[in-house]
Amino acid sequence: MTSTLPRYRASGRTSPRFLLTAVAAGAAAIGLGWAYQALTGAGYLALNALLYILFAIGVAAAVVTAGRLGRNRNRALGALVGLAIGGAALMSAYAFDHRAMATEVATAAPTSAGVGRDGQPALTFGQFVDRRVAAGWTFGKRDPGERGTLTGGWVWLAWTLEAVGVLALALGFGVAFGPFCETCRRWIPAGPLLVRPDVDAATVAAVAAATTPAALFPPASPPGAPAGPVSLVYTAHRCPTCASDAYVTIIERRVTPPTRPSGDPTTSSQPLHVQVAVPRALLPSPTAPPR
Repeated sequence: MTSTLPRYRASGRTSPRFLLTAVAAGAAAIGLGWAYQALTGAGYLALNALLYILFAIGVAAAVVTAGRLGRNRNRALGALVGLAIGGAALMSAYAFDHRAMATEVATAAPTSAGVGRDGQPALTFGQFVDRRVAAGWTFGKRDPGERGTLTGGWVWLAWTLEAVGVLALALGFGVAFGPFCETCRRWIPAGPLLVRPDVDAATVAAVAAATTPAALFPPASPPGAPAGPVSLVYTAHRCPTCASDAYVTIIERRVTPPTRPSGDPTTSSQPLHVQVAVPRALLPSPTAPPR
């Protein structure tokens, strides 16, 4: 549900040191590309998939680190840097793979395409692509020179998904940052605020439709009231060094009883409001932690 209340809006500012952290993150991404290429190759397909997941997570971590250490609050710039870091990681993986294949070809047949006098791959990138598409990948161990399980168009599909996954993750984390205190020049940490247990449908609807910060906080349940299936869970970003507005997120959490006697209850959650600006004076005292 979209909130009509004032929410956190990034200032669009950045720090000069973001350039330095972005360059450092790009260098780390290039290193990740080298490691990814070195560990995958013609090995098991399942292992390659696991290494890809770790590679994508590592690239995303580099993007997040660059933004946080560089104090970047500009989402467009964060997206651009995220794509650049993701692209650098992918291109380094392909370049190192190209170089490794060129060296392998030169070792096997020194008189054919290999490494030139200038130390650059004599095997062209187009030839590398053709060889990689023909070799493909396998679901298990294979003998040298044996054709892979997935070749041809499957290789192109895998490369496409690989690139889209890394770039989408890098882009998403490049723009996904939380509140920043412009007064104290620091990121604002998030923490639990309170829980309103056993709320009825009318209370949930009233909170979801709130038009003032005070309306976000319904009266607490009477002491000793039994916990019901629906709770409102509040978290807040609050700057620890100044009295600026807090940014409150409210989640509706619903516990559904099991459909079978031996089953377990299921829990579902949905956000009602995300990072709504609330004056500190309106914040209620914390209650019991979430169940």
